[in-house]
Amino acid sequence: MKHSINKSQRINFIAGMYLSEQEEGTIIDAYDKLKEVFCNLNQYKDASNYVTLWQPLEGSTVETILNLIDTGVEQLEEIIISHGGKLD
Repeated sequence: MKHSINKSQRINFIAGMYLSEQEEGTIIDAYDKLKEVFCNLNQYKDASNYVTLWQPLEGSTVETILNLIDTGVEQLEEIIISHGGKLD
């Protein structure tokens, strides 16, 4: 039986590659914070001003980190579907 993987699980899995353990909140909270910052037209600011990043990515913009995460989630979804999995 194939299990379905919800959007939060997919985001958490991929975002965990780029975001470190947060001082406050979860990886999903950090992703949501970056989305909020982006929507407030601060996409070119240093993402590490808002969330804790994996050290080699420090200095990357909010836009760059969100692109990495969102692209990774899209690719993961394609892999899941191609292997007969379901998305929620």
